Amino acid sequence: MPHISKWFCGFLCIIAVNACVEPYDPPLDNQDISLLVVDGFLNATTDTAQVRLTRTLPVKSPDIIPGEQRALVRIEDDQGLIYTLSESGGGFYRGPVPDARPGTSYRVLIRTSNNREYVSEFSNIIQAPPIDSITYHVDNDGVEFLVNAHDSENISRNYRWTFVETYEYKANFNSLFKFEGQEPVFRPLTESIFTCWRSNQSTDILVGSTKHLEESVVSEFPVLFIPKESIKISVKYSLLLQQQALTDEAYNYWSQLEKTTEHLGGLFDPLPSEVQGNLKSISDPSETVIGFFSAGTIEQQRIFLERSDWITGLSGYYRGNPVCALDTVPISELSQVYPPTTLLVDALYSGPALIGYTATPISCADCRTMGGNTTKPAFWE
Repeated sequence: MPHISKWFCGFLCIIAVNACVEPYDPPLDNQDISLLVVDGFLNATTDTAQVRLTRTLPVKSPDIIPGEQRALVRIEDDQGLIYTLSESGGGFYRGPVPDARPGTSYRVLIRTSNNREYVSEFSNIIQAPPIDSITYHVDNDGVEFLVNAHDSENISRNYRWTFVETYEYKANFNSLFKFEGQEPVFRPLTESIFTCWRSNQSTDILVGSTKHLEESVVSEFPVLFIPKESIKISVKYSLLLQQQALTDEAYNYWSQLEKTTEHLGGLFDPLPSEVQGNLKSISDPSETVIGFFSAGTIEQQRIFLERSDWITGLSGYYRGNPVCALDTVPISELSQVYPPTTLLVDALYSGPALIGYTATPISCADCRTMGGNTTKPAFWE
């Protein structure tokens, strides 16, 4: 009996604890802190540098993260040579840095449009080991991509991955006709809007370390999961994975940033903390600057997968927009069909006589409405 009582009391305690866990919405001050955020990397593989400058927003702000415009961004090496980057929109600054090589260190110099100046610490070029392979695993929920890599000399112990995904997809219906004025005419194949390609740059922070292992071996580190219902895997998919090696300082920064920005909200998640990078303000040493500038080589590898590669492993998958349907438009009502809200799909005949067309909303027959374009990428197989 005492044993049962202890068990029962413990059970009640568990229920009580779980019953007390409720979402907490803190009363945050929605003030505009507007801190400068710097994400910079000198790619010694291509002798180019990219720096993105943005501003922080209040926690509850619905606004898109603003890019810092009209800044002067330069890369300086340890010999005093300076290379100015060009602004390319969205807070991005890009440009060549000739003959970037191991043994030389670099830093970024920034002057914003309000004449405030910032500088990073000097960073040495870190050599990245090659990617061994990209694998994928199919289960009933979707497709997961994983990376394998190693450094036989055990020099590189910290890794960061980014990727560009490109996928081919199709609209629900193939619009075979277009309007020239009020007259339907055949749509040339060169103007087809049935098949599109779209590319996305990764946004998640993907870092890993092998410092706890005897050898620097990365085995099946998960980099991306695609749900089975996604249009991304409806026809053909490409993943271009890029791998960098990180110093301990860079790894600590990205790891801390990943924990702070992507794993908050749970009972056992880390508490918010100030993420320190390797930049500082020259104009005001007390000003907080967020970000990191580093330099190194990049190793990359691409994998292609077609629908047939994973479709047998999935019980459900993308079959198009279920709300899309065809309507019949008689010849006499063509004047009531006005592009671009409606597209003609096919012609309808009664014997040899043309009696009308099938039509559908533009979102169901123009693949470009889903963010892609009709130009096949040069690397597409």
